[in-house]
Amino acid sequence: MNFIEKLDMLLEKHNMKKSDLSRGSNISYTTIDGLYKKGFENMKLQTLKAIADYFEVSIDYLVNDDFVEVEGADSEEQRLMSKYRELDDMGKRAVNNALNTHYDRVMKVKQTLLAGEYIDIPYFEDKAAAGAGYQLNDGGYDTMRVVRTRETDRADFIVTVSGASMEPEFFDGDNVLVHAQPDVYEGEVGIFVVNGNGYIKKKGKDRLISVNRKYKDVFVGEYDEFFCAGKVVGKLDDEQILN
Repeated sequence: MNFIEKLDMLLEKHNMKKSDLSRGSNISYTTIDGLYKKGFENMKLQTLKAIADYFEVSIDYLVNDDFVEVEGADSEEQRLMSKYRELDDMGKRAVNNALNTHYDRVMKVKQTLLAGEYIDIPYFEDKAAAGAGYQLNDGGYDTMRVVRTRETDRADFIVTVSGASMEPEFFDGDNVLVHAQPDVYEGEVGIFVVNGNGYIKKKGKDRLISVNRKYKDVFVGEYDEFFCAGKVVGKLDDEQILN
């Protein structure tokens, strides 16, 4: 299918005439009509780009006779396919590797859903502060449905990180998986409560340590009310959260 045949198809698809295309794309009617009467071999790139932009198709689609439009693909997908065709072998291998990695990741989640391999875990939103601490309550939790993995199987509850003092290990907004236990070893990350305020920190000898050195550690005094709520055993990717 050559350029004129594709242009005719696009005009028919959008129920347009050459005069409509001229008004809509700001290309003179004589230029468009000339493509039909004089041929399109010497068409200016500016004209070609204007037509491609107007119909939201790639230039490659318009000028490459062998380019086949994939049914159901939107304009962005068509542009990506057009760029892919211009890559050398090394570039195509890199794209294929990245595509396969993310495709397998998404398919794994979909297969998990089809297999019903998910669990519901108690969820405390904005309770583990990577900073000044949040007041913890005995209740007020919800449940979060997540993909079942070794890490989620170990988790007794989930909390959301608030603050930046644990970056780059944990970021503000991360949902972390916590195994309930009365203490953790020095150097391990846990959820701690000091005088009613909850923290996600790394345990030190006499303090709770902030990974981000821009933030102060939390010192625990002799008369502070202190306990460990559990050990952080992982964090959730967005694809693992099902509700």
